[in-house]
Amino acid sequence: MVKAESSRGGFVDVEVIGIAEARRFLNAKGKDIQNAVEGAIFQSANFVQQEVQESLLGRRAEPKSVDTGKLVNSIRVDKINSDTFVVFPQKQSYPNGQSTQEVAKILEYGTTKISPRRHFRNTSKRTKDKTKNFVEKAIKRATRS
Repeated sequence: MVKAESSRGGFVDVEVIGIAEARRFLNAKGKDIQNAVEGAIFQSANFVQQEVQESLLGRRAEPKSVDTGKLVNSIRVDKINSDTFVVFPQKQSYPNGQSTQEVAKILEYGTTKISPRRHFRNTSKRTKDKTKNFVEKAIKRATRS
């Protein structure tokens, strides 16, 4: 609270009461917001992971890309740092020697024999607004007093 005590010859004495409490409150809110944002980013990453899997299963705009189910089941989320997560195919081997990462790349970019299916890039575009909303809602919840 700012309080003007008196005025003398063009000067005003100002006393700030409760500054320590205000600083503690702001520090706590900052931590609350950071925790909420980190949680929302993790929630977003899990959502994107599920959407990539749905895309691979043919439940989105891209053609179905399931043979054994190994690629769909290999899609994971890893935390890079507090505000960065990555959705990727965990490396697993097929009996023919190919890895799930190689198959994902072939599907994403295509070959001379198959056209690109873009499961990851299209999912990223499709989920952009929803993932942004996760974070916006988390910030609003954390800033309510």
